[in-house]
Amino acid sequence: MEPLRPKAGFFRFKPHAILTFAIALLWIQLPASSEAMTIAAGKPYHGRLVNGIPFPDQFRGFRIGSPDRSYTTPEVIGTLLDAVEAVQREYPNTCELFIGDLSASGGGRLCGHKSHQNGRDADIGMYARGNRPLGRFALMDASNLDVAKTWVLMENLLKSGRVQYIFMDRELQKLFHDHALRSGWDKGYLDRIFLDVGSRFDKAVIRHARNHRNHFHVRFYTPWSTLAASVDKHDSRQQAVIELAQQAYLPKRVHYYANGSETGLPSLARSFGVSLKDLCRWNGLKENDVITPGTCLAFYKRGFELEPVHLAQTLQPPLNPAERPVQVASVNLRQLVASHPNSGASPGKPQRATNKARPFTVHKVAPGDSLWAIARKHRVSLKALCAANGIQSRETLKAGSTLKIPSSQSRSEPSKTVASSVTLRPGDNLWSLARRHGTTVERICRLNGIDRSATLKPGMRLRLR
Repeated sequence: MEPLRPKAGFFRFKPHAILTFAIALLWIQLPASSEAMTIAAGKPYHGRLVNGIPFPDQFRGFRIGSPDRSYTTPEVIGTLLDAVEAVQREYPNTCELFIGDLSASGGGRLCGHKSHQNGRDADIGMYARGNRPLGRFALMDASNLDVAKTWVLMENLLKSGRVQYIFMDRELQKLFHDHALRSGWDKGYLDRIFLDVGSRFDKAVIRHARNHRNHFHVRFYTPWSTLAASVDKHDSRQQAVIELAQQAYLPKRVHYYANGSETGLPSLARSFGVSLKDLCRWNGLKENDVITPGTCLAFYKRGFELEPVHLAQTLQPPLNPAERPVQVASVNLRQLVASHPNSGASPGKPQRATNKARPFTVHKVAPGDSLWAIARKHRVSLKALCAANGIQSRETLKAGSTLKIPSSQSRSEPSKTVASSVTLRPGDNLWSLARRHGTTVERICRLNGIDRSATLKPGMRLRLR
């Protein structure tokens, strides 16, 4: 099975203690041109899609209506996969969701649509009552629509922060609005997201559209793919940064080479964090097949990765004009981090040699911690943290181990006091909370016993420390 792109993606694997794995990861490899960078050019109703990606078929929970009309951007792929996965967690044996048209390979006019031209639009079916699978769009009303299950899909799309509009018939809006209200959602918040129900807030996300009773149409924000349209084609550095951020949204293919210690496919699937059925399907195997040493198994892992996006958002042009420009083909995380202005001394100021040992504080690694998150929490640069501990930026951390945190002399800014708890406001998500309160998503999840995909509702209280 071929990967989603000609190049491989980045994946951090955390092996279980019961097995020793020989994992060959496919690290980020940025090509020497912009051929792999997806570009959403122009408007949804007058635009084009460059290097669009066909919606991946490696995962369960959905079926694509037409592969030739399934091209889109990394941001759309990541957001839709997250939402479908959330439905599967809440309804483990749910039927497949039917996904209709996205865009054509190169974007532009798509027969039957005024929009869908630059990879930002998707027509999505709804779940029918009785867990009845649908192989196409079907007219929906109160008698056949599984409102609760479809609302889980919609609320996970909304909470992603990457949805600009959802277009559907106003009669369907009423069904979802009433269900959400009965489920405890704040009425004021619901009135602000449904245009045709309640107070009719003019900036509402969910809006009426004719001929949308058998599906809903989602228009996404695609910040990196949209930005790519304005990047100078000769600026290889900016292209590399955008592609690095886009990779965070895409599933990652991982190769595992059997070493003879495996007890069978079921235990391997559990250790990889995938289902046995998926592992067999991806490799053309049967559940009772014996794996011989040296056999290469491919599996897919997914989940939005914040670190590449954080890194891309903070990158600046090289400070030294005489420095040889970074070649896109050789860009890697270490090179990019090294070019960050916070990763070393300030330019133009000579560094005085000193033999004095710097005082350190100690951080005990918790499950889910990463070097980037720890550096951000303690307001130190990633390079300084790695240097203090003699480790590489890609190193996997073991829960319970300790790290030295450099003294305040090497910190980029003073630490902020984190409030003990917070009441959620409309539009809040884990990432916005972490940024606003100077903490990390991992810490919020750990303190509140939730995961990254947890549903957040206005009025909820979350612990921050």
